[in-house]
Amino acid sequence: MSMKESVDSGGNQNFIEERGPFKVVGREIKHDRFSMRFNADKVINPDGSEGEQFWIDFPNQAVLIFPFDNEGNIYLSEEFTYEIGKFSIEVAGGVINDGEKPEDAAIRKVKDELGIEAESLGYMGTVYNITSRVNNASHLFLAKVQAVGEANPEWKDTIRLKKVPFEDAYRMALNGQINTDSIKGGIFQIKLFLDSLKKLGS
Repeated sequence: MSMKESVDSGGNQNFIEERGPFKVVGREIKHDRFSMRFNADKVINPDGSEGEQFWIDFPNQAVLIFPFDNEGNIYLSEEFTYEIGKFSIEVAGGVINDGEKPEDAAIRKVKDELGIEAESLGYMGTVYNITSRVNNASHLFLAKVQAVGEANPEWKDTIRLKKVPFEDAYRMALNGQINTDSIKGGIFQIKLFLDSLKKLGS
């Protein structure tokens, strides 16, 4: 696939997109599968020189969901992560389908992956993983567990439900047992929220 460039009638390059101080004058999509695109951009740099930028784009954003029950337990997932070649402790989540609301995607994913019926979603913000070279936004949600039933994950043998008291999960994030940045960030945010509630109640 060749680089596509925009040229006006006078032979001058037009830019197809502005990304901050960079002007994109051409883009080649090197890879476009599994909701992931690898782009090679021809750009005009902020100083006016010509250059290239290579970056990965996830056009479909994602959700991560942190379910709680009335006893203060959080429901995590222990998953085999192919990319790092080992099991890691995560939360349910995944890609938002076209036309789907993030809240609906969160409810769908936690049901599919962990068998959890969830409600009372609270939006916790959006995080970006590896902002250098990667555009991958994930929306974080706090949810109340209504019931736990049969899960239907995409790969049954690679995802296991892990129910733990929240304070244990917080310690796991502190000591590195939980080491995915977006999951740790969500747990730390919940810790601050719970501590503020305790102060208000004291």
